[in-house]
Amino acid sequence: MRVKSHHLKIDEQFVDEIFSSENKRVEIRLNDRDYQRGDVISFETKWGKLHVQILHVLSGWGLQPNYVALSIKTITEKTYQKILNTP
Repeated sequence: MRVKSHHLKIDEQFVDEIFSSENKRVEIRLNDRDYQRGDVISFETKWGKLHVQILHVLSGWGLQPNYVALSIKTITEKTYQKILNTP
């Protein structure tokens, strides 16, 4: 299965939590993009791009219909490019 790259915006109040401290490891999103384990997300921020990889996708379990909880980890630009260029 080919990894998808999702280019998204994120509220600036959450960027610092993901980028600097990695305290934020879950992102709640409308599942309008068919997120899958292994996919990567590139968040556009006022400081530049922030890349994360999806480790797990959870639906149901108290989430609103069509929403998912994405377990994420930050990755470097080099890792992001490597993932996208892997056949």
